[in-house]
Amino acid sequence: RTERLRGTEFGSVVTEMADMVSHLPGQNGEKARSAFISMAQKLGGAAMARQSAALSQRADLWPRLGEIACPSLMLWGREDKFSPAADGLKLSTGLPQGRYAEISECGHFPSLEAPEETADILLHWLQDTTTTTTIAVAAAAAAAAYTVSVSVSRVAGPDQTASQAAQH
Repeated sequence: RTERLRGTEFGSVVTEMADMVSHLPGQNGEKARSAFISMAQKLGGAAMARQSAALSQRADLWPRLGEIACPSLMLWGREDKFSPAADGLKLSTGLPQGRYAEISECGHFPSLEAPEETADILLHWLQDTTTTTTIAVAAAAAAAAYTVSVSVSRVAGPDQTASQAAQH
C-alpha cells in the first residue's frame, strides 16, 4: 500500500481504505467515510505513505504491554475491518489497568460513527478512573506522609521536635 500511496494510485487507495475503516451500514458510516477521504486528501499521498511505512516497520511491542501502568481504555468498533475488535480486547487484557469497550454497528472511528455512545463510554470510564486514581493517590500520600514522619522521628532525638532536629 505504501508504494501505491506514493504513486498514481493515491485516490484508489484512499477509497479502499475509506471502505475498510467505515461501517457503511451504520448510522454515520457514510459520514465517517467522507471524513476519512477528506482527511486523507488534506494529508496527501507522501504523508500517508510515510505513515503506512512506519506502521509496517514498527517493532512488535506486545510483550511490553505490562509496562504501561496508567489506566487505559480500548474503545473499539465491532465492525472495524482495519484493526479488528479482537485486537482491542487483546490489548486491554495485556494492560494492568486496561479496559475494553465495544460499540456495535461501528467501524474504525467510534467518535465519528457513534459520537453519543463514545461520549457516554468515555465519561463512565473517566469517572471510574478518577475515583480509582483518587483513592490510589490518597493511599500513596498517606504512605508517603507516614514514611516522612518515621524518617524525621529517626533523625530527631527523643526530646527533639522535627524542626529542632532539622536545625542541627
